[in-house]
Amino acid sequence: MCDEGYTVLTGISEQIYVAELTIPSCFYPSGETRRPISDPKGFGISKGYYIVRTEDNSSAVGGYTDIVLVVEFVCPGLREAEDHALKVGQVFSSLVSAYGAYPLQSPRLQRLATTDIAENLISEHHYWHRQEPYMLSAFDQTVDHQFQQYIQSISSIDEKVQRQLQSAIHWYGISISTDEPTVSYVAAWTGLECIGTVLDSIAHPNGPRARCETCNDKPGEKRNRKMAGIQHIFNGISKGPLSASLSEELKERLSRELRRCFSPDEAHRLRSQIVHGLEGLEPLREHSANLRLHVIHALNASIQTIMGVQAKSWLPGSDYGVHPDARYSLRFKGELKSSPYQGEWQSALHGKVTAGSESEKESPQRVQEFEFEIRATAAGYVEFSGEDVYKRDDDIFRIPPDPDWNEHLSWFERLSEPEWKEFIPSDPLDSRSRPKNN
Repeated sequence: MCDEGYTVLTGISEQIYVAELTIPSCFYPSGETRRPISDPKGFGISKGYYIVRTEDNSSAVGGYTDIVLVVEFVCPGLREAEDHALKVGQVFSSLVSAYGAYPLQSPRLQRLATTDIAENLISEHHYWHRQEPYMLSAFDQTVDHQFQQYIQSISSIDEKVQRQLQSAIHWYGISISTDEPTVSYVAAWTGLECIGTVLDSIAHPNGPRARCETCNDKPGEKRNRKMAGIQHIFNGISKGPLSASLSEELKERLSRELRRCFSPDEAHRLRSQIVHGLEGLEPLREHSANLRLHVIHALNASIQTIMGVQAKSWLPGSDYGVHPDARYSLRFKGELKSSPYQGEWQSALHGKVTAGSESEKESPQRVQEFEFEIRATAAGYVEFSGEDVYKRDDDIFRIPPDPDWNEHLSWFERLSEPEWKEFIPSDPLDSRSRPKNN
């Protein structure tokens, strides 16, 4: 693990990685500041520093500046190094947010380099992030009609139930809008608790002790009404989607995201571990990331159950989070002395937005053109290059002109190393285009 071997190279397979991340902030500095991280071991790195610069027009939070974080550590592979760099960035971002008293922002991995112990440059990787929001939603006549029914369903509900339902919808909105998996998970579970007793009254009109085929309970067994209602939904969605109108593609996605043997008791126990700090943050974050979609789907199904069969809504996406959408890489032959830690990068990725084609004028998309520049003094050392573009859920983002779009991997499915190809100086990675939500 990267966390356990950050002071020295502990094995021949481990390499030195230097990562540069940007941490969105709400600071407005009067000048540039550069400071070392005084206790790097506490961050799981061998060394690092941060730079607070004056206002940056490209910052994630408009009108303010991004903090640049540069860290060095050792890892056995590129994928592990990317994950570790983002983990360090998340910790640093939490500290900055807590100090500055503004909403937590997600770090962005900008570039990462590999060197050997003699400071020979092995590889450089540059990352591109789409601008938020990630959702591209078509609003046609069918959606318009369903949206009207969704809104009208609220007004036809009993006032007390309506208050509980509105609370659940509030927590549902939080659960699908945050990048932090622990917050998303707790919000989704809180939403379920808001309407657990309402679900019970709908699912068990004769009381929670009566026999329920969906819950598979024992007749006469005493059950908490709130948990009985949640149990009914958990069991119901585990047997298939509640709406028969879902496409086969969405049904298949649901089957991947639902956890068949995940019980409400286990879900509540994880919620307690998170809110009471009963485990370390990182394992809780991993558990939440794996299970939060199940709870989110359960909450969405619960809301629609209470609103009635006429109410339909979009299936929540599974990939709203901030992470790279593309990676451009170079691998060097060796013997090229360079110190990315000191800012000595041998390549740079630039992008600009241009108008789409005539057929795309009615689309919310614009074309993002990339230019990958390599220093003239380093070009002779480049042996291989790589380009990886990552797809998100088809409901959220798709590249229409790319016929092989569905063959692309997601960021979470990415390979341990790029698919390297021989670098040809006359045909570098400097002419790539990708649509971008504008």
